[in-house]
Amino acid sequence: MSVSVLLVEPEQLVADMIRVNLENAGYELIWVQEGAQALSQMDERSFDLILVGVDLSLEAELELVKKIRQHHSDLPMMVLTSGGDVHKRVLTLEKGADDYLSKPFEMTELMARIKTLLKHHVNT
Repeated sequence: MSVSVLLVEPEQLVADMIRVNLENAGYELIWVQEGAQALSQMDERSFDLILVGVDLSLEAELELVKKIRQHHSDLPMMVLTSGGDVHKRVLTLEKGADDYLSKPFEMTELMARIKTLLKHHVNT
């Protein structure tokens, strides 16, 4: 059984980079470009992990994380976003993200964090 990952990422280049690496590691990836599409996909099927890579205002990003968490409380969620001072990272985690990674990031670090999130999710 393959692991199903939902990626919310507006930038084609970033999405393609993540897609290649995840698919090469045996994951199934569904890519959408915006939060509303992600919520719709999550209503239609289940996922093992969500990567939220949208670069929104802090308020909009926190609202999306909050909505995902309200409807999918057990789904591991990592936020991938540009910038992000300590205040932004803390707020994002407090709203429900399980992990946070600032862009640009190394793909090896993203893959390691994904494996850790999935391991902890499966074992709980």
